[in-house]
Amino acid sequence: MSASLSLLFLGATTTISLVAAIGAQGTFVLRQGILGRHITPIIIFCILSDALMIGLGVVGLGALLDAAPWFIEVFRYVGAAFLAWFGYESAKRVFIPHAVVVEEVPRMRSL
Repeated sequence: MSASLSLLFLGATTTISLVAAIGAQGTFVLRQGILGRHITPIIIFCILSDALMIGLGVVGLGALLDAAPWFIEVFRYVGAAFLAWFGYESAKRVFIPHAVVVEEVPRMRSL
């Protein structure tokens, strides 16, 4: 196998493993899908943001961080603030009783 094909395979499998894992984003998309709220815009946003983040990583985010080491501190604190907010919102949903109500979708009549 040539080196470029090997790198392509490595990149493709890494991307699939990142996208296929059910994490916070996947759970959010599944929840919104079950609720039937804003499905298309959410899926489009998630696809574009995943592509952007993967692209930034490929084209040199590491080089940016090497050139400006302070930038990683910004990422650290913004990421920590986001995770704290997300954790708070998730904990709030756990302790406040609620139910997911899915309306019945009318079925098409057969001819």
